[in-house]
Amino acid sequence: MFDIIAICILVIFAAVIVLNYYFCKAFYRAWLEQEKANWISWGKPSFQAFYEAQLDDFYPMIFGTECVKLKNKALIKASSDIKFSWYAALILIVTGCGLVGFEANLTARWAID
Repeated sequence: MFDIIAICILVIFAAVIVLNYYFCKAFYRAWLEQEKANWISWGKPSFQAFYEAQLDDFYPMIFGTECVKLKNKALIKASSDIKFSWYAALILIVTGCGLVGFEANLTARWAID
């Protein structure tokens, strides 16, 4: 039973990562088309650079207040979609770790002997 649940969590996690890519693509496209001046001020990043550094260099733009300051509804929506995908991934990781912990025999043999 746990194996089936673990496989389901893994498949859903893979789908969440694909959704994150799609949401990042939508955010990047909206940022490039609607807020070009702001995109230039961030150093004209390519999509690959943006996707790879979304939790590092572009954290203030996605998770911080930089996006809200622009007052662009499309960017704010895309930013919230990216946040949702990361929160879902985090929840799935914690759930998967909990499942492995519940399934594994974690008693120490030396403590029993």
